[in-house]
Amino acid sequence: MDNLDEIARRTLAHYEQSARQFFAGTIDHDVSQNVAALLDAIEAPAPYTLLDLGCGPGRDLKTFSALGHRAIGLDGAHEFVEMARGHSGCEVWHRDFLHLALPRACSTVFMQTRPCSTCRARRCPACWRRCTPA
Repeated sequence: MDNLDEIARRTLAHYEQSARQFFAGTIDHDVSQNVAALLDAIEAPAPYTLLDLGCGPGRDLKTFSALGHRAIGLDGAHEFVEMARGHSGCEVWHRDFLHLALPRACSTVFMQTRPCSTCRARRCPACWRRCTPA
């Protein structure tokens, strides 16, 4: 794990140093097809609570929020966390991806769109209840 921690440290240092340039270079990217595909794949009633892992400066958080969803960001780079909060107005968590600890009440689109790891069905009701906090 030490090697992975060092790789993560160097990667985050790069993002901390280049956050403003990254934001400027990606803010105008049209990702509407990706957003539509993701939202269309969710088999639950809207609005959704979406956890954006690696949210960067918050472009997608702002998009999801504008569409009426509750968007929560998560990033390992402190600079991105601050930028995302300011740009999107959303809740954004600063977390280490390699040692990730999420609140118990956190449920994500990933759980809703991926086949159940136990029975392989999409949104298996019995398994979904185990994955989703009460």
